[in-house]
Amino acid sequence: MPHIKLPLVERGAVVDLALATSARDTQALRQAGLNVPPAVQLAGVIDTGTFSTVIDSQFIDQLGLSRVGKMAVQAMGHTEPLDCEQYQVSLSILHASLPRGVRRIAKSLRVLTADLQHTTGDEALLGQDILSRCRFVYDGPKKIFSLEF
Repeated sequence: MPHIKLPLVERGAVVDLALATSARDTQALRQAGLNVPPAVQLAGVIDTGTFSTVIDSQFIDQLGLSRVGKMAVQAMGHTEPLDCEQYQVSLSILHASLPRGVRRIAKSLRVLTADLQHTTGDEALLGQDILSRCRFVYDGPKKIFSLEF
């Protein structure tokens, strides 16, 4: 099983990601003779308290994706649920120790969008939807974390 170890940083457990169109959308674009937008690289903070992965909306905009739904989300600091748009994406972890440097963790994943960079300073929050696909170990005393797929 692929396994990566990374240092904990000030923001916590952060991984480099590649965000792309979902496998289905990629296939549809190719069949229509259209260009597939290149994957976008961003940093994701692992957030065990987040149920669904959240991507800053600017990265979704770069891929030109169409919304697939909405979801009401209860967020810290808000008394009323927030309506968040949902998008279907493909998500990969980038790390030199992985075969060919990439490990796709989801061919098709429904993510939420928010203006993260202006609220939390993050580009993405990786939630329990991603953590349910791997083993995550947080070793505070050694200041490292690991992911095993």
